[in-house]
Amino acid sequence: MIPEAATGERATELAAACDEAWALGRGAARGAPAGVRVSVVVPLARATLADLVDDARLGALWAWDARALGDPISVVARGAAASADDGPGLAREVDGWLGGLIDHGRDAPPPRVLAALPFDAADTRESAWGPLARGVATLPRWTMTDDGGRRSLRLIATAHELERPLPPWAPPRRARAPRVTGRSGGDDGYLSLVARALLALTPEVTKLVVARAIELSLREPVTAEQALAALGETSGLATFAVAAGARAFVGATPERLVLRRGARIESEALAGTRRAGDGGALTLSDKDRREQEIVRAAITARLVDLGARVAPAEAATERAAGSVVHLTTRVSATLDGGPSALALARALSPTPAVSGHPAGHALAWLRAHEAPRGLYAGPVGWVEAGGDGHFVVGIRSALLSGARVHAWVGAGVVDGSSPARELDETRWKAETLLGLLGLDR
Repeated sequence: MIPEAATGERATELAAACDEAWALGRGAARGAPAGVRVSVVVPLARATLADLVDDARLGALWAWDARALGDPISVVARGAAASADDGPGLAREVDGWLGGLIDHGRDAPPPRVLAALPFDAADTRESAWGPLARGVATLPRWTMTDDGGRRSLRLIATAHELERPLPPWAPPRRARAPRVTGRSGGDDGYLSLVARALLALTPEVTKLVVARAIELSLREPVTAEQALAALGETSGLATFAVAAGARAFVGATPERLVLRRGARIESEALAGTRRAGDGGALTLSDKDRREQEIVRAAITARLVDLGARVAPAEAATERAAGSVVHLTTRVSATLDGGPSALALARALSPTPAVSGHPAGHALAWLRAHEAPRGLYAGPVGWVEAGGDGHFVVGIRSALLSGARVHAWVGAGVVDGSSPARELDETRWKAETLLGLLGLDR
């Protein structure tokens, strides 16, 4: 997504667009009720998403690029006009943000709330995730969108907020490429964990997804901006970045959780992994087909419980995702007047692709045997007024915390799994993630 750094005319245009948006916002806010947010948009000719990534004066970074999964609009956002932790009232709060907005930016993609939700909201143990463990939804202060090369900058603020001066633009600081100085998260511990998962399987508990965090020590801190630049455009993968204080959650995931467009809903059952090049092996594997069918059936059942009409099941196919190949089935449904994409993401997550089956038994086992996953394998995405939106599953992802990186990978354990085989699968997935981040050296 981020092919180059801000330079010359592009950086100048972005700085001028910020000033113009600030002035337009002040004009739009005159006469607006106190505390009501207004939204204005400035079109861009040269400035790119990379330029807003570099403009750290504007607040914490969010980024989204799911073109590989059919989402045409890429986003980089900075700062927060509104923000909230995950919780039972989050969907209603988000609806209030979007519904109460006075939008003067009609000739652009509509305002979006960006959200990253925890894998297991009931897991309240202390962890390296800090405040990110609670999840976060943000109505960005600044949002740049790229819709097939048509770019614009959106500002959202109240009249009171616009009374303050806009911080002056400053050249971005260039950090050295990260260098790994230490690594932990050994193979023996994971082999033992998979062995325990196999013993926990029963005729009722048919799958457990066992994850591990590979912890890297770096020569110096790595930022979300650096990680996003390293991810770049990735074949078959959706990239994202969520920054909060000294921490950031970044990733390149192959897996859609839910896409909502009006009454149309699409999800995906993704399970089974082989190295790229092992074409055909997954569709011939009884173990992988059974694992994938568990996921498809569970997603279908949850959509039916919501009142959706689910289309007949499609045949499973293989799909490349970086250095690995997965078995996947599209799940399509219709639901008139249904929940928003945010509410759907909460209802569907976690699927058996990342937790196990049945969900209650799997989550209880994971709380007893794994470290808290935080945002890893939770929903990441966006929602707009009216409920349309797109969420992915936050796998192939890492927590950045200063000079430490926790890279998360996992594998599904079903009857017929072997600890050595699942260890290999996590190694392949880690190769993809750490290679994209430039941390495989």
